[in-house]
Amino acid sequence: MGYEQPSEDEVRISRRLAIKAALGGGVAAAAFLAPSVEGFSIVPDYAAAASCTSPTPANLTRAADDCNSLLDIGCCWGNVSSGNCTCGGQSYNLSASPFSLTGNITGDCNSDNGAVNFAVSGIDPPFQKCTVSVSGVCSGNSGAGNVDWRSTNTIGDGTTFSQDFNTNGSGSTLTDCNGNLVSFANQANLSITLNCVCNNTANS
Repeated sequence: MGYEQPSEDEVRISRRLAIKAALGGGVAAAAFLAPSVEGFSIVPDYAAAASCTSPTPANLTRAADDCNSLLDIGCCWGNVSSGNCTCGGQSYNLSASPFSLTGNITGDCNSDNGAVNFAVSGIDPPFQKCTVSVSGVCSGNSGAGNVDWRSTNTIGDGTTFSQDFNTNGSGSTLTDCNGNLVSFANQANLSITLNCVCNNTANS
């Protein structure tokens, strides 16, 4: 039997089938290999972000304690350790599930040693973000004039210190009544707020 030359139509069909087979195999191989390459797809990150619902902000308001009720002088941001105005620390815990804020409040209102320390946890980067805010009010007057609440970078009642966290971390801010309170009748208080968002697209 002699060899017969394939027709032009047969050659085109054979080439088309070969191309389809090659493309099909390549797509199948890519589909098979892609999940095994770590970080190949960003779907798991988006899925994690979508599974979290931004919680209602958590807040703590803390009124300063009278150091010495007999003499009515001075006050502590934390607990009063003794009657002679020795101020201890007071721990706190704020929860805005799945996020939390822990820390302590220390120092007295009249000196420059008051502080709010804080640590944020529960953040799953890069799509989540928390902001810690601290504000306060020192009412009344001292012998030197008006008394204003002061944080690390601000002076004035109602002013707010804030720090953003895109990952778990810690920080602190000064808390002080600028001008020195002469009596606990001049009330002092502070407020700590934890505000978190689950889908922080600005960090994506």
